Amino acid sequence: MKNIVFKLLLLNCTLISLSSCLAIEKRTNFVVPGEFYGENLGVTFYLNINKISRDDFDAADGLNVLEDFANPNNYYSIDFYYIDDDDNKINLPFENFKYTSTSMQPVTYIDDYKNYFTPMIMNKNELSTQLFDKYFYSIDYNRYNYEYFVYFKMI
Repeated sequence: MKNIVFKLLLLNCTLISLSSCLAIEKRTNFVVPGEFYGENLGVTFYLNINKISRDDFDAADGLNVLEDFANPNNYYSIDFYYIDDDDNKINLPFENFKYTSTSMQPVTYIDDYKNYFTPMIMNKNELSTQLFDKYFYSIDYNRYNYEYFVYFKMI
């Protein structure tokens, strides 16, 4: 009898833990569209993220696009840039994002040039409170002769 009660208790705990992992509110690091800014070493960076169709995603051939790993079949274009001293827009491209994870972030993306893009919204409740105080993304960009690590807030 004790064995049956133990097995039922174990099954119940397993089912509860599995169901909590599947809830969309528990998903971590999902992509949020919008306009964002961040600063590093006196440079202001801008990040514009727009939801796009699968056809637009395919047509971009990996340039400045990604599929949201936390919400599959959601595709986004990414426009990452800064304005130089002569008011020129300097685009910083990403190519062929792939999903990866780190010990600190369960969902992050890395491109062919080892640039990291990490969504930092952990659950949908974070979207409803104090939006302007939250960091939405971090980018570690090192494609050219410099490296920038930037946290982005919503504009």
